[in-house]
Amino acid sequence: MLNNYIDKIIIKTSKQISDLQLVLNLQRLDDISVASGISSVCILFAELDYTFPNRGWDRIGHEYLIHH
Repeated sequence: MLNNYIDKIIIKTSKQISDLQLVLNLQRLDDISVASGISSVCILFAELDYTFPNRGWDRIGHEYLIHH
């Protein structure tokens, strides 16, 4: 039951940052660091695609990659 709750929080938060234009309005993503830059967001979406396949996370991650 706890895992399901955590999954919901992760998905909800990730959906909030899946809108690249909204994120760009709030935060600059020109840092190449894995800790705070666009790389960290791409790693997040790659892991989401692995954990929750066929939900479009790979496309969102790709959108972030091609933006940079």
